[in-house]
Amino acid sequence: MYLLAASTQKKESVKRKQNTRANSSKKKPKKVIVINSDDEHDDNKENKSVVDEFEYQERSLALKERELALREREAKIHALELSNIERERQLSLTN
Repeated sequence: MYLLAASTQKKESVKRKQNTRANSSKKKPKKVIVINSDDEHDDNKENKSVVDEFEYQERSLALKERELALREREAKIHALELSNIERERQLSLTN
């Protein structure tokens, strides 16, 4: 009996060793690395928004320059009108 128990015990330990070997040789789950293309997309969005902001400021500045030029022309026209009115008064006074 003792011999039988020892041999079954030996078989069990051999099986356990085989199981541990089998477990270690099993394929382990691989780590998946996901490259998020949204980062690049976010960078493009950020760059585009910076460019859009720059273009907006550039258009705004150009508009302000045009408004200023228009006001200067209006001021010149107003000055000419005033000088014409003064000349007409002088002419009417002399007649």
